[in-house]
Amino acid sequence: MADSALIDEFLEQQALNIVGDAAKGQKTVAARSIRRGETIISVHPFFGVPVRPGEGSADTNTTDDAKTPIPVQPEDRCTQCFQKLPQKRPRCSQCHVTQYCSVKCLNDHWKTRHYFECAASKAAQQTTDRLAKRIKPTYRPYLRMAIGVIGCVDMVKKNRKLPKWMRLQNDAWSRLVSHRNDHPNYVIRQYSEIADLIMESDLAPRWLTKDDVVDYLCRFGCNNFASYDSSEPVQMTGHLCSPIASLLFNHSCLPNASFVYSEVGGFQAVRALDDISEGEEITISYIDVLRPRSERQTTLEAVYFFSCQCSRCAAGDSYRALMDKMMDRKQDGDENPGQLMPHGLPTDFAQPSMIEPWVQYVVKSVLSVLNDEMTANDADRQIHNAIEHLETRDVSFGAYRHWLECQDDCLDRLSAGTDYMWVWAYVASLYVFAFYAIS
Repeated sequence: MADSALIDEFLEQQALNIVGDAAKGQKTVAARSIRRGETIISVHPFFGVPVRPGEGSADTNTTDDAKTPIPVQPEDRCTQCFQKLPQKRPRCSQCHVTQYCSVKCLNDHWKTRHYFECAASKAAQQTTDRLAKRIKPTYRPYLRMAIGVIGCVDMVKKNRKLPKWMRLQNDAWSRLVSHRNDHPNYVIRQYSEIADLIMESDLAPRWLTKDDVVDYLCRFGCNNFASYDSSEPVQMTGHLCSPIASLLFNHSCLPNASFVYSEVGGFQAVRALDDISEGEEITISYIDVLRPRSERQTTLEAVYFFSCQCSRCAAGDSYRALMDKMMDRKQDGDENPGQLMPHGLPTDFAQPSMIEPWVQYVVKSVLSVLNDEMTANDADRQIHNAIEHLETRDVSFGAYRHWLECQDDCLDRLSAGTDYMWVWAYVASLYVFAFYAIS
Protein backbone atom coordinates (compact mmCIF):
# COMPACT_ATOMS: atom_id res chain seq x y z
CA MET A 1 0.00 0.00 0.00
CA ALA A 2 1.33 3.44 -0.90
CA ASP A 3 2.11 5.64 2.11
CA SER A 4 -0.22 8.33 0.77
CA ALA A 5 -3.15 6.06 1.65
CA LEU A 6 -2.02 5.25 5.19
CA ILE A 7 -3.56 8.33 6.79
CA ASP A 8 -6.93 7.69 5.13
CA GLU A 9 -6.85 4.10 6.35
CA PHE A 10 -5.89 5.23 9.86
CA LEU A 11 -8.74 7.75 9.98
CA GLU A 12 -11.23 5.11 8.93
CA GLN A 13 -9.99 2.67 11.56
CA GLN A 14 -10.20 5.30 14.30
CA ALA A 15 -13.62 6.59 13.16
CA LEU A 16 -12.36 10.09 12.41
CA ASN A 17 -12.95 12.49 9.53
CA ILE A 18 -10.91 15.48 8.35
CA VAL A 19 -13.11 18.30 7.09
CA GLY A 20 -12.39 21.80 5.81
CA ASP A 21 -12.71 24.81 8.11
CA ALA A 22 -12.73 28.44 6.99
CA ALA A 23 -10.80 29.70 10.02
CA LYS A 24 -8.47 26.76 10.72
CA GLY A 25 -7.98 25.28 7.28
CA GLN A 26 -9.00 21.83 8.44
CA LYS A 27 -10.24 20.06 11.55
CA THR A 28 -10.76 16.50 12.71
CA VAL A 29 -14.26 15.49 13.75
CA ALA A 30 -15.63 12.32 15.32
CA ALA A 31 -17.32 9.93 12.92
CA ARG A 32 -19.14 8.34 15.86
CA SER A 33 -20.04 9.21 19.44
CA ILE A 34 -17.07 9.00 21.83
CA ARG A 35 -17.49 8.51 25.56
CA ARG A 36 -15.50 10.42 28.12
CA GLY A 37 -12.24 8.60 28.96
CA GLU A 38 -12.23 6.65 25.70
CA THR A 39 -9.00 6.42 23.72
CA ILE A 40 -9.41 8.21 20.40
CA ILE A 41 -6.04 7.28 18.88
CA SER A 42 -3.04 5.33 20.18
CA VAL A 43 0.18 5.12 18.20
CA HIS A 44 3.91 4.89 18.80
CA PRO A 45 5.79 8.20 18.41
CA PHE A 46 7.87 8.78 15.30
CA PHE A 47 10.80 9.51 17.58
CA GLY A 48 11.41 10.41 21.21
CA VAL A 49 14.28 11.00 23.61
CA PRO A 50 14.42 11.21 27.39
CA VAL A 51 15.16 14.56 28.99
CA ARG A 52 18.85 14.99 29.79
CA PRO A 53 19.93 16.80 33.01
CA GLY A 54 20.56 20.48 32.34
CA GLU A 55 19.22 20.43 28.78
CA GLY A 56 16.22 22.24 27.35
CA SER A 57 16.00 25.11 29.84
CA ALA A 58 17.19 28.65 29.22
CA ASP A 59 20.77 29.12 30.34
CA THR A 60 21.99 32.69 30.01
CA ASN A 61 25.32 31.90 31.64
CA THR A 62 26.59 29.57 28.94
CA THR A 63 28.88 30.87 26.25
CA ASP A 64 27.90 31.19 22.62
CA ASP A 65 31.45 30.30 21.57
CA ALA A 66 31.11 27.07 19.59
CA LYS A 67 34.81 26.32 20.23
CA THR A 68 34.27 26.07 23.99
CA PRO A 69 33.00 22.58 24.86
CA ILE A 70 30.03 22.57 27.25
CA PRO A 71 29.80 19.36 29.31
CA VAL A 72 27.07 16.90 28.32
CA GLN A 73 25.44 15.10 31.22
CA PRO A 74 24.95 11.35 30.92
CA GLU A 75 21.47 10.01 30.26
CA ASP A 76 19.63 9.19 33.48
CA ARG A 77 16.21 8.08 32.17
CA CYS A 78 14.85 4.91 30.61
CA THR A 79 14.86 4.90 26.79
CA GLN A 80 11.38 3.34 26.74
CA CYS A 81 9.29 4.86 29.55
CA PHE A 82 11.46 7.94 30.33
CA GLN A 83 11.41 7.24 34.07
CA LYS A 84 14.52 7.61 36.25
CA LEU A 85 17.05 4.82 35.86
CA PRO A 86 17.87 2.63 38.86
CA GLN A 87 21.45 1.98 39.92
CA LYS A 88 21.39 -1.41 38.21
CA ARG A 89 20.08 -0.82 34.72
CA PRO A 90 19.71 -3.27 31.81
CA ARG A 91 21.28 -2.28 28.49
CA CYS A 92 20.78 -3.50 24.96
CA SER A 93 23.16 -6.44 24.58
CA GLN A 94 23.97 -5.52 20.97
CA CYS A 95 24.52 -1.75 20.81
CA HIS A 96 25.25 -1.34 24.57
CA VAL A 97 23.85 2.20 24.30
CA THR A 98 20.17 2.19 25.16
CA GLN A 99 19.45 1.89 28.88
CA TYR A 100 16.28 0.78 30.61
CA CYS A 101 14.72 0.80 34.05
CA SER A 102 13.67 -2.85 33.75
CA VAL A 103 13.96 -5.91 31.56
CA LYS A 104 10.31 -5.42 30.61
CA CYS A 105 11.05 -1.96 29.15
CA LEU A 106 14.05 -3.40 27.31
CA ASN A 107 11.91 -6.13 25.76
CA ASP A 108 9.03 -3.74 24.94
CA HIS A 109 11.39 -1.28 23.25
CA TRP A 110 13.06 -4.02 21.22
CA LYS A 111 9.74 -5.40 19.98
CA THR A 112 8.40 -1.93 19.15
CA ARG A 113 11.31 -0.29 17.34
CA HIS A 114 14.81 -0.99 18.61
CA TYR A 115 15.13 -4.10 16.46
CA PHE A 116 15.37 -1.87 13.37
CA GLU A 117 17.22 1.04 15.06
CA CYS A 118 19.82 -0.88 17.05
CA ALA A 119 22.52 -1.07 14.39
CA ALA A 120 22.76 2.71 14.07
CA SER A 121 22.24 3.59 17.75
CA LYS A 122 25.82 3.50 19.01
CA ALA A 123 27.32 5.70 16.29
CA ALA A 124 24.36 8.08 16.44
CA GLN A 125 24.59 8.65 20.20
CA GLN A 126 28.36 9.08 20.22
CA THR A 127 28.21 11.63 17.41
CA THR A 128 25.22 13.42 18.92
CA ASP A 129 26.92 13.81 22.31
CA ARG A 130 30.04 15.15 20.59
CA LEU A 131 28.01 17.72 18.62
CA ALA A 132 25.93 18.65 21.67
CA LYS A 133 29.03 20.03 23.41
CA ARG A 134 29.22 22.73 20.75
CA ILE A 135 25.77 24.23 21.28
CA LYS A 136 23.96 25.75 24.23
CA PRO A 137 22.05 23.31 26.47
CA THR A 138 18.82 25.13 25.61
CA TYR A 139 18.98 23.82 22.03
CA ARG A 140 20.43 20.36 22.63
CA PRO A 141 17.01 18.63 22.62
CA TYR A 142 16.44 20.10 19.14
CA LEU A 143 19.74 18.64 17.96
CA ARG A 144 18.83 15.21 19.36
CA MET A 145 15.35 15.28 17.89
CA ALA A 146 16.58 16.50 14.49
CA ILE A 147 19.11 13.68 14.26
CA GLY A 148 16.50 11.18 15.40
CA VAL A 149 13.85 12.30 12.90
CA ILE A 150 16.40 12.42 10.06
CA GLY A 151 17.32 8.83 10.88
CA CYS A 152 13.66 7.79 10.83
CA VAL A 153 12.98 9.50 7.50
CA ASP A 154 16.12 7.94 6.05
CA MET A 155 15.03 4.45 7.09
CA VAL A 156 11.67 4.91 5.37
CA LYS A 157 13.37 6.30 2.25
CA LYS A 158 15.52 3.18 2.03
CA ASN A 159 12.35 1.07 1.92
CA ARG A 160 13.31 -1.10 4.81
CA LYS A 161 10.70 -3.47 6.15
CA LEU A 162 9.25 -1.13 8.74
CA PRO A 163 6.02 -1.39 10.74
CA LYS A 164 2.96 0.38 9.38
CA TRP A 165 2.85 2.90 12.26
CA MET A 166 6.36 4.08 11.32
CA ARG A 167 5.36 4.73 7.71
CA LEU A 168 2.15 6.42 8.90
CA GLN A 169 4.12 8.81 11.08
CA ASN A 170 6.55 9.51 8.23
CA ASP A 171 3.68 10.36 5.88
CA ALA A 172 2.17 12.69 8.49
CA TRP A 173 5.60 14.28 9.09
CA SER A 174 5.91 15.19 5.41
CA ARG A 175 2.57 17.07 5.62
CA LEU A 176 3.31 19.22 8.66
CA VAL A 177 3.74 22.96 8.14
CA SER A 178 7.09 24.38 9.30
CA HIS A 179 6.08 28.08 9.56
CA ARG A 180 9.69 28.79 8.70
CA ASN A 181 9.02 32.37 7.62
CA ASP A 182 7.26 33.06 10.93
CA HIS A 183 10.13 32.01 13.20
CA PRO A 184 12.22 34.86 14.70
CA ASN A 185 15.59 35.48 13.06
CA TYR A 186 17.56 34.50 16.18
CA VAL A 187 15.85 31.08 16.20
CA ILE A 188 16.59 30.52 12.51
CA ARG A 189 20.25 31.46 13.14
CA GLN A 190 20.47 28.87 15.92
CA TYR A 191 18.78 26.26 13.74
CA SER A 192 21.26 27.04 10.97
CA GLU A 193 24.16 26.44 13.35
CA ILE A 194 22.67 23.09 14.34
CA ALA A 195 22.17 22.25 10.65
CA ASP A 196 25.83 23.03 9.91
CA LEU A 197 26.94 20.65 12.67
CA ILE A 198 24.73 17.85 11.37
CA MET A 199 25.78 18.34 7.75
CA GLU A 200 29.45 18.15 8.76
CA SER A 201 28.92 14.90 10.65
CA ASP A 202 28.73 11.31 9.43
CA LEU A 203 25.01 11.21 10.34
CA ALA A 204 23.84 13.21 7.32
CA PRO A 205 22.40 10.99 4.53
CA ARG A 206 23.29 11.86 0.94
CA TRP A 207 19.82 13.21 0.17
CA LEU A 208 19.88 15.65 3.13
CA THR A 209 20.58 19.37 2.67
CA LYS A 210 21.12 22.12 5.21
CA ASP A 211 17.80 23.62 4.14
CA ASP A 212 16.10 20.30 4.96
CA VAL A 213 17.55 20.33 8.49
CA VAL A 214 16.42 23.91 9.19
CA ASP A 215 12.97 23.05 7.88
CA TYR A 216 12.84 19.93 10.10
CA LEU A 217 13.81 21.97 13.15
CA CYS A 218 11.12 24.57 12.40
CA ARG A 219 8.61 21.79 11.88
CA PHE A 220 9.50 20.14 15.17
CA GLY A 221 9.57 23.45 17.06
CA CYS A 222 5.86 24.06 16.51
CA ASN A 223 4.67 20.43 16.46
CA ASN A 224 6.40 18.77 19.40
CA PHE A 225 5.01 17.01 22.45
CA ALA A 226 6.37 16.28 25.90
CA SER A 227 5.81 13.56 28.48
CA TYR A 228 5.54 14.25 32.21
CA ASP A 229 5.77 12.21 35.39
CA SER A 230 3.41 12.22 38.35
CA SER A 231 5.85 13.73 40.83
CA GLU A 232 5.25 16.88 42.83
CA PRO A 233 6.07 19.23 41.27
CA VAL A 234 5.45 17.66 37.86
CA GLN A 235 8.59 17.21 35.78
CA MET A 236 9.04 16.76 32.06
CA THR A 237 10.55 13.37 31.25
CA GLY A 238 10.84 13.23 27.47
CA HIS A 239 10.65 15.01 24.11
CA LEU A 240 8.32 13.40 21.59
CA CYS A 241 7.56 13.75 17.90
CA SER A 242 4.15 12.39 16.86
CA PRO A 243 3.30 13.92 13.48
CA ILE A 244 -0.06 12.15 13.16
CA ALA A 245 -1.33 13.75 16.39
CA SER A 246 0.03 17.16 15.34
CA LEU A 247 -1.58 16.86 11.93
CA LEU A 248 -5.03 15.80 13.14
CA PHE A 249 -5.85 17.82 16.23
CA ASN A 250 -6.24 21.58 16.54
CA HIS A 251 -5.77 23.51 19.76
CA SER A 252 -8.40 24.78 22.15
CA CYS A 253 -8.06 26.36 25.59
CA LEU A 254 -11.18 24.35 26.46
CA PRO A 255 -10.23 21.02 24.83
CA ASN A 256 -12.42 17.94 24.77
CA ALA A 257 -9.42 15.58 24.52
CA SER A 258 -5.91 15.35 25.92
CA PHE A 259 -2.55 13.91 24.90
CA VAL A 260 -0.86 11.36 27.17
CA TYR A 261 2.26 9.23 26.86
CA SER A 262 1.67 5.72 28.11
CA GLU A 263 4.72 4.26 29.82
CA VAL A 264 3.32 0.78 29.19
CA GLY A 265 4.20 -0.04 25.60
CA GLY A 266 5.46 3.45 24.75
CA PHE A 267 2.25 4.63 23.11
CA GLN A 268 1.15 8.20 22.52
CA ALA A 269 -2.58 8.36 23.09
CA VAL A 270 -5.28 11.00 22.72
CA ARG A 271 -8.18 10.44 25.11
CA ALA A 272 -11.56 12.11 25.43
CA LEU A 273 -12.01 14.52 28.35
CA ASP A 274 -15.74 14.84 27.67
CA ASP A 275 -18.41 12.98 25.76
CA ILE A 276 -17.92 13.90 22.09
CA SER A 277 -20.83 13.81 19.66
CA GLU A 278 -20.65 12.52 16.11
CA GLY A 279 -19.53 15.40 13.87
CA GLU A 280 -18.02 17.38 16.77
CA GLU A 281 -14.43 18.64 16.40
CA ILE A 282 -11.82 16.93 18.56
CA THR A 283 -9.34 19.36 20.09
CA ILE A 284 -6.37 19.12 22.42
CA SER A 285 -4.39 21.81 24.22
CA TYR A 286 -0.92 22.76 23.01
CA ILE A 287 -0.16 24.74 26.18
CA ASP A 288 -1.01 24.97 29.87
CA VAL A 289 -4.64 26.10 29.79
CA LEU A 290 -4.54 27.11 33.47
CA ARG A 291 -2.50 30.16 32.50
CA PRO A 292 -4.38 33.45 32.12
CA ARG A 293 -5.73 34.45 28.72
CA SER A 294 -3.06 37.05 27.87
CA GLU A 295 -0.23 34.57 28.56
CA ARG A 296 -1.96 31.82 26.60
CA GLN A 297 -2.38 34.10 23.59
CA THR A 298 1.23 35.29 23.78
CA THR A 299 2.58 31.74 23.84
CA LEU A 300 0.34 30.50 21.03
CA GLU A 301 1.26 33.42 18.78
CA ALA A 302 5.00 33.15 19.53
CA VAL A 303 5.38 29.36 19.28
CA TYR A 304 2.48 28.13 17.13
CA PHE A 305 1.83 31.29 15.08
CA PHE A 306 -1.92 31.67 15.49
CA SER A 307 -4.35 33.58 17.66
CA CYS A 308 -6.74 31.32 19.52
CA GLN A 309 -10.45 31.95 18.97
CA CYS A 310 -11.85 29.13 21.10
CA SER A 311 -14.88 29.61 23.36
CA ARG A 312 -12.66 30.83 26.21
CA CYS A 313 -10.57 33.24 24.15
CA ALA A 314 -12.96 34.60 21.52
CA ALA A 315 -14.47 37.99 22.15
CA GLY A 316 -18.08 37.50 23.11
CA ASP A 317 -20.62 37.73 25.86
CA SER A 318 -20.68 34.08 26.97
CA TYR A 319 -20.27 33.84 30.70
CA ARG A 320 -17.34 31.46 30.38
CA ALA A 321 -15.49 33.94 28.13
CA LEU A 322 -16.35 36.88 30.39
CA MET A 323 -15.13 35.07 33.50
CA ASP A 324 -11.96 33.98 31.70
CA LYS A 325 -11.25 37.60 30.84
CA MET A 326 -11.94 38.73 34.40
CA MET A 327 -9.51 36.08 35.69
CA ASP A 328 -6.68 37.44 33.55
CA ARG A 329 -3.89 39.12 35.46
CA LYS A 330 -3.33 41.44 32.52
CA GLN A 331 -6.39 43.57 31.85
CA ASP A 332 -6.94 45.51 28.63
CA GLY A 333 -4.41 48.33 28.36
CA ASP A 334 -2.38 47.06 31.33
CA GLU A 335 1.27 46.66 30.44
CA ASN A 336 2.25 45.47 33.93
CA PRO A 337 0.32 42.34 34.89
CA GLY A 338 -0.20 41.79 38.60
CA GLN A 339 1.60 39.15 40.57
CA LEU A 340 0.09 35.86 41.62
CA MET A 341 -1.21 35.74 45.17
CA PRO A 342 -0.67 32.08 46.11
CA HIS A 343 -2.16 32.24 49.61
CA GLY A 344 -3.66 29.12 51.18
CA LEU A 345 -7.38 28.57 51.21
CA PRO A 346 -9.27 30.43 53.97
CA THR A 347 -9.94 28.51 57.16
CA ASP A 348 -11.59 31.23 59.24
CA PHE A 349 -15.07 31.48 57.76
CA ALA A 350 -15.98 34.24 60.22
CA GLN A 351 -13.82 36.76 58.38
CA PRO A 352 -15.82 39.90 57.53
CA SER A 353 -14.85 39.60 53.87
CA MET A 354 -16.42 36.17 53.77
CA ILE A 355 -19.86 37.42 54.77
CA GLU A 356 -20.11 40.34 52.39
CA PRO A 357 -23.40 40.44 50.44
CA TRP A 358 -21.87 39.37 47.15
CA VAL A 359 -20.36 36.27 48.77
CA GLN A 360 -23.72 35.38 50.30
CA TYR A 361 -25.33 35.85 46.88
CA VAL A 362 -22.84 33.50 45.22
CA VAL A 363 -23.37 30.80 47.84
CA LYS A 364 -27.14 31.22 47.62
CA SER A 365 -26.97 30.77 43.84
CA VAL A 366 -24.93 27.60 44.22
CA LEU A 367 -27.34 26.15 46.78
CA SER A 368 -30.24 26.96 44.47
CA VAL A 369 -28.59 24.83 41.77
CA LEU A 370 -28.08 22.00 44.21
CA ASN A 371 -31.73 22.15 45.25
CA ASP A 372 -32.89 22.15 41.61
CA GLU A 373 -34.35 25.62 42.08
CA MET A 374 -32.10 27.13 39.40
CA THR A 375 -30.22 25.89 36.35
CA ALA A 376 -26.45 26.02 36.19
CA ASN A 377 -26.63 28.56 33.35
CA ASP A 378 -28.87 30.85 35.41
CA ALA A 379 -26.48 30.51 38.35
CA ASP A 380 -23.52 31.45 36.11
CA ARG A 381 -25.38 34.53 34.95
CA GLN A 382 -26.38 35.62 38.47
CA ILE A 383 -22.90 35.03 39.88
CA HIS A 384 -21.43 37.07 37.03
CA ASN A 385 -23.89 39.90 37.70
CA ALA A 386 -22.98 39.84 41.39
CA ILE A 387 -19.24 40.19 40.89
CA GLU A 388 -18.70 41.97 37.56
CA HIS A 389 -18.50 45.47 39.07
CA LEU A 390 -16.29 44.55 42.01
CA GLU A 391 -12.69 45.70 42.08
CA THR A 392 -10.36 43.15 40.51
CA ARG A 393 -7.36 41.83 42.38
CA ASP A 394 -4.61 39.29 41.83
CA VAL A 395 -5.80 35.77 41.25
CA SER A 396 -5.19 32.43 42.91
CA PHE A 397 -5.02 30.18 39.86
CA GLY A 398 -5.21 27.14 42.11
CA ALA A 399 -8.76 28.22 42.93
CA TYR A 400 -9.56 28.80 39.27
CA ARG A 401 -8.16 25.38 38.39
CA HIS A 402 -10.33 23.76 41.05
CA TRP A 403 -13.35 25.58 39.72
CA LEU A 404 -12.71 24.60 36.10
CA GLU A 405 -12.07 20.97 36.92
CA CYS A 406 -15.02 20.56 39.26
CA GLN A 407 -17.77 22.58 37.62
CA ASP A 408 -19.03 20.27 34.87
CA ASP A 409 -18.05 17.04 36.58
CA CYS A 410 -19.83 17.96 39.80
CA LEU A 411 -23.03 18.95 38.04
CA ASP A 412 -23.07 15.67 36.12
CA ARG A 413 -22.85 13.70 39.33
CA LEU A 414 -25.30 15.97 41.14
CA SER A 415 -27.89 15.33 38.46
CA ALA A 416 -27.61 11.61 39.23
CA GLY A 417 -28.24 12.37 42.91
CA THR A 418 -26.10 9.52 44.16
CA ASP A 419 -22.90 11.01 45.57
CA TYR A 420 -23.18 13.86 48.06
CA MET A 421 -19.39 14.24 48.15
CA TRP A 422 -19.75 16.07 44.87
CA VAL A 423 -22.24 18.49 46.41
CA TRP A 424 -19.57 19.80 48.74
CA ALA A 425 -16.88 19.70 46.04
CA TYR A 426 -19.01 21.90 43.83
CA VAL A 427 -19.91 24.30 46.64
CA ALA A 428 -16.27 24.57 47.64
CA SER A 429 -15.03 25.13 44.09
CA LEU A 430 -17.38 28.01 43.36
CA TYR A 431 -17.05 29.43 46.87
CA VAL A 432 -13.25 29.57 46.63
CA PHE A 433 -13.42 30.83 43.05
CA ALA A 434 -15.64 33.72 44.05
CA PHE A 435 -13.57 34.63 47.10
CA TYR A 436 -10.16 34.54 45.44
CA ALA A 437 -10.96 35.73 41.94
CA ILE A 438 -12.90 38.91 42.55
CA SER A 439 -13.18 40.89 45.79
